[in-house]
Amino acid sequence: TTGEIRGICAAASTARLYVAYRTAPGRMYALDLLTDKVVFDRSYPPDVDRMDIAADDRQIYMPPGENTTADFNYVIDAITGDVITKIPTAAKPHDTLCSAAGPRAYLETVTSKYVSVVDTRTNQVSRVIGPFGDAVRPFVFNADETLMFANVNNFFGFEVADMTTGKVLHRVPVTGFNYNPKTLLSHGVGLTPDGKELWVCDSTNSYIHVFNVAQLPPTQIASIALSGGTSHWVSFSIDGRFAYPAGPHGTTKPVDVIDTQTKRKVASIPASRNIVEVDFDGGKVVKVGKQFGIGR
Repeated sequence: TTGEIRGICAAASTARLYVAYRTAPGRMYALDLLTDKVVFDRSYPPDVDRMDIAADDRQIYMPPGENTTADFNYVIDAITGDVITKIPTAAKPHDTLCSAAGPRAYLETVTSKYVSVVDTRTNQVSRVIGPFGDAVRPFVFNADETLMFANVNNFFGFEVADMTTGKVLHRVPVTGFNYNPKTLLSHGVGLTPDGKELWVCDSTNSYIHVFNVAQLPPTQIASIALSGGTSHWVSFSIDGRFAYPAGPHGTTKPVDVIDTQTKRKVASIPASRNIVEVDFDGGKVVKVGKQFGIGR
């Protein structure tokens, strides 16, 4: 690409990879994973950010980004790249995450204490989750979509919300570490595929922190030192064996690959905050992961 990559997702049924990247205005391209050919490369003004694809692989939900004053979320046809509609939101829409199992998309903006739930069949907001303690940043949820875990502004830790009632249940700090209040504090949160552990990034210290969320309230069980500096995002392999805690924007330091059982570094890969697993079998795409760490 010619600009900073802001988001990545993939579709197994159509064997496509989608990459959103920042130019002026922002763009997204679709790549055929079987031929490595670009299917389309389209502009989506004013900008693009961390998007996701719906469970049916037919619609992409694209936020125009935290660095804009936009107050909507694009719905894009994943086959053609055409804009289907725009969903009204609060200003500065940022992270967007779709259900892996059902017709739901979850939209976050950096100016709102709520996460909007969109019915992907109608592209209407059906309800909201929150209010959280402050504006919502990265968030994830468990496999049955009953619990949401979210970073919020001005807090070193995360909050837990009941996705059915929309109410926040727990506010959980990272303990044992100091933090710099001038940073984003906690930016980046990932749930292991089995839904038992939540990994929380640290924007001050060269660590990532692990919480047991198999039972509530969550308890902090480990803090893992990282060789690449502070952590800004975390994702997991589909089978849950490995964690990929990535650094902040612009970092060139490699990503540590952490064994989720031993909590030890086992390898490293080139610097990237945009990681998605694609599994091939017999020359076909059979399974894809997400850039977010979600319960499976």
